[in-house]
Amino acid sequence: MSRRSPIAIDFGSQCVTALQLERCANGLQVRAAGRQRVPVAADGAGPDARVEAARQLLRRAPFRGNLATTALGLDTVTTRHLRIHGEGDTDPGEQISARLHDAAAGDDGVVIQPLPVAELFEAGERRLELLCCIAPEPVIEARIALLERLRLRPQAIELAPLAQLRALLHSTPRESFAHLDLGADHSRLGFVRAGQPFTVRRVPVGGEACRQLLEQRLGIELPSLQALGDESELDASLCAAAVVDALAEPIEQLVQRLTEGIRYCGALFQGRAVNSVRVTGRLAHLPGLTAELGRRIGLRTETFDPLTDIAPGPLLHAKPALRSGYTTAIGLCLGSMQP
Repeated sequence: MSRRSPIAIDFGSQCVTALQLERCANGLQVRAAGRQRVPVAADGAGPDARVEAARQLLRRAPFRGNLATTALGLDTVTTRHLRIHGEGDTDPGEQISARLHDAAAGDDGVVIQPLPVAELFEAGERRLELLCCIAPEPVIEARIALLERLRLRPQAIELAPLAQLRALLHSTPRESFAHLDLGADHSRLGFVRAGQPFTVRRVPVGGEACRQLLEQRLGIELPSLQALGDESELDASLCAAAVVDALAEPIEQLVQRLTEGIRYCGALFQGRAVNSVRVTGRLAHLPGLTAELGRRIGLRTETFDPLTDIAPGPLLHAKPALRSGYTTAIGLCLGSMQP
């Protein structure tokens, strides 16, 4: 008997992405999927524009049911690492509240979700390392209202980088790696050790700014540049060199943030905790970009297909860059289908 997931809706700054998975005898498969560009007015894309884009998307694809799951990004959710006592009579909730008192001191309430990421020993005492996600209640209420305007019933609201990591762990559940997602407005960096996510960070390098930089410096639009890199080995080599040269400043920022994160992980776990880097996002498939990051960092670095071990269904013929845009939605669906 088949079982389908709630509809996962990812409200991006430029597109609304939706996907629904279905479990059947042969495993997981994509039941319905689609992306709809959000029209941007002079004052930006507001809730009404996103609602209309989502409505068009839900009408166009064969989604079923009215349960939905969605995610908030690091532009609205903050994260803190806390180390608390793991033994004794002290209540973990009280320790967290006391340490994060400043985060809840404003007029608006917040929701704090702690995620255990490591168990450490300091001076003979057991300590727990927690990743705490802090979301303002008005932001959560606004997202619930957005889904209700679509006549959907919210089942869960997650943190987008953690949902993405779940998609990457689906095919290799015990791996240790860094994940770089090149988003439109900013990038997200996540780290996983032995299948356990333990930190996520926001990186101020956005795909849209990189696209503009490429077009200004190379005088060629992004789709044409990507197509040119596919024509021959020589063209791919020339395109890769041109891309790396044109994006020298953003690449330097990405390398610096990746290196800092890898060092932090090594210090936390007293040894090398990252074996590779997986890159998603439309720009991840630019000629030469991923290879240059790997060369500079000194770790195996590769683009990742979030549909690995999932039957693609309507996304069978989608290009890799397009499939990469479903990473968050796939992770949301996988989370809702876990026992």
